[in-house]
Amino acid sequence: MNTSPFALIILFINIGYCQSSTYVNCINYQDAAYRETMGEYITYRPGSFYIQDSDQSGYVNFIKLSPPVNSNVMFDSTYVPVAGRWNKEYFWDGLGLFDPKSLIFYLKNVASSGSADISIKYIPVDDQSNKDLLPVVGDWTGQGFDSIGVYDRSKKSFYLRNTNTNGSADIILSINDTFNVATSNPVVGDWQNDGIIRVGVYDEQTSIFSIRLTNDPSNNTIERFQFGPTFSQRIGIAGQWTVNKTGVGIILGGDWILKYSLASGAGDAEYGMIPRAVERLELPVVGRFQPSRCRTITNNSTANPTPLWAQNAIVYEMRIETFTDVIMFGKNASSFQAATTLLSQLADLGITLLSLNPILNDGCTSVTIDPRILNAYSNKYPNILNPCLSTNRSDPTQVDQEFTQFVSTAHQFGMHVIVDNVVHGIDPSSTYITTLPADFFMHYENGSFIITQWGTVALDWSSQALRSWWISSIGLKWVHTYDIDGFRIDLEPAYVGSVLWKELRDSVENMTGKQILLITELINSQGTQAYTFDFTQNKYLLFSNTTNYPDFMNGLNLVDECSRNYETYVSVGISNHDSSRYAAFGRLSYFGYAFILSPMVPRFFQGEEFNATYDWFIGPNVLYFNQSDWQQNSYSSNIYLRNQVKRLISIRKQYRTILAPLDRPLNRVNILRITQYSNDTIDLEPYSMWNEATNPGASITVLASRNSSGLASLTIPLQSMSYNMTLWLHYHIVDLLNQSLLYIVDNPNRNQTQINLHLNLDHGSVVPILIQGCNTDC
Repeated sequence: MNTSPFALIILFINIGYCQSSTYVNCINYQDAAYRETMGEYITYRPGSFYIQDSDQSGYVNFIKLSPPVNSNVMFDSTYVPVAGRWNKEYFWDGLGLFDPKSLIFYLKNVASSGSADISIKYIPVDDQSNKDLLPVVGDWTGQGFDSIGVYDRSKKSFYLRNTNTNGSADIILSINDTFNVATSNPVVGDWQNDGIIRVGVYDEQTSIFSIRLTNDPSNNTIERFQFGPTFSQRIGIAGQWTVNKTGVGIILGGDWILKYSLASGAGDAEYGMIPRAVERLELPVVGRFQPSRCRTITNNSTANPTPLWAQNAIVYEMRIETFTDVIMFGKNASSFQAATTLLSQLADLGITLLSLNPILNDGCTSVTIDPRILNAYSNKYPNILNPCLSTNRSDPTQVDQEFTQFVSTAHQFGMHVIVDNVVHGIDPSSTYITTLPADFFMHYENGSFIITQWGTVALDWSSQALRSWWISSIGLKWVHTYDIDGFRIDLEPAYVGSVLWKELRDSVENMTGKQILLITELINSQGTQAYTFDFTQNKYLLFSNTTNYPDFMNGLNLVDECSRNYETYVSVGISNHDSSRYAAFGRLSYFGYAFILSPMVPRFFQGEEFNATYDWFIGPNVLYFNQSDWQQNSYSSNIYLRNQVKRLISIRKQYRTILAPLDRPLNRVNILRITQYSNDTIDLEPYSMWNEATNPGASITVLASRNSSGLASLTIPLQSMSYNMTLWLHYHIVDLLNQSLLYIVDNPNRNQTQINLHLNLDHGSVVPILIQGCNTDC
């Protein structure tokens, strides 16, 4: 994407409540009204925007802006987006487009589909060249609405108008700073947090923001700071990401990296943006966009809550093609029937939720094709089961029967089943490219297909016809026909956002009365969108051998992460199908610490519970193509590991009200960092958890070692948990994994403020310690 023609709008609206009779479903937006959210303009679909609501719900809207009524204007890919409050009578920001050829702004008073309300021509001064002019808008004088302006890159100057009428600049401001003109873009913001918008530039070559502190032409005071990596292909942005305080950010490879202040340093948040098909073909807009629930609507329903069965899930990710092997299962390997025979072992382990990698038809039509070598994430036929996952490929009905039996058996064992749903596009070799309606797909202006970074033909999720087909032919079909319990949605919410999935949840509940589970692979700015999604798949990995996930075994702190407000359940994995290896290496500490014995939802990948190896690759070196070897499940050392993992899961279930999944908001769980004595050598920081409301007098402390061994000496500060924790007559100290009483601490004066622990830990071990207060015998 050419990053030179773009605009970013920073706005201030002094509003606490929706008051107009036009907005019927309004609630108190006193906080949300002062925050700005993100949007993108789709350059290859002229007039098309995706924007997020400003109530911080993350709800995404598709908006199509059209030229003014009775005009002969045709928007094209060279137009640049703007957003602003063009009229004092409107509470929220509207949208607009700037034509760099005619220098005309086309503005709509509200952020909704329809024709532009006004058109305004900027009249250049003297020798200004159209090719050097980029649009900006803002409230330059504090008058309560935003007006237009341009940035002349060649002159390093801003030309601003105080009214939304045709004309030349009322204010001319220069940026007297050293920066590379060719790689600079304008940014505007309320730098002083006083309601007046001021100007600045961002040099993507040096990552330096140069912001002007006044709109007085005679006062050229500049503030400079660096934010972002120093290489090209970025866009500098700014916005009031928090209440009444302006920060900055960059757009990098389709992601928004935000800083909540005007300063150098690390970013405070990194978000995968709402629906996108091809990175760097979108331009950013920032504003306070009217929340959907504050519009005139007829449906007053609320979002579906997470199913109760999912709130204490133990998730097991599996790929049917590689889950069973030829040595043990012969010609029935890689089938649902073979996988069904192993479900009793997973239930015995304690698994409650099976998450299946794509089981759709990936082109495996021949009986001679090895289904393990194909990649179903290419999304060839998303609404048809893969016939090669049955024991009789020549009978097209066999796979339906075997999958139905698989799901039924899982349900009998108390396990639920969800399947992968892939939404980025359709495999170019699929016949669906020609048989499905053309408007299901994204096209460039010349009519050619847009290809995603995954090599698929991009789907056009603004099409209501596509969404309706997807819901009926995939969503409802899979739930109704096979009785599955939900979907794990690949790459979401980066491609579709929340609209489709909210429609799917409502449709399933209306038709079947069933509440389904929706898991996204990625996490967005609010962690969930309008409470449409329940889990994020792998916001965290325990040990990451990729750069995609934070790593609890290399410095990331569990207690710190539990203070973040993702407003969704968050899962943690040791490995997943994208990993290049199993990461636990047979160490029990990897299963206990920050995984099973944490407030996050544990997510296994097939085979790691018995220390499976990763040397049987059928394709590329990722676990998706690694063949599980169930003979390894019978090795004596692996039997011991599996039984210990089983015991850890039983501890989690027994003390689920203490070791509970993080609920909305995420930071409700009681978790405390425990400091070791300075002479100790244990390399993982212990933590304690408790729940005084449901487990009076009880806390669980998790000690673990990754690479070290030795004495762990630590103090558990009872008074930091709860005053009531200090008042028990006795405290029983129990090793939960080995089910042994270590010792008893008496408290006759009922003033025990701390418990001292001294334990030897072996390399790769974990010890969950229960401290239980008692007034009689425990």
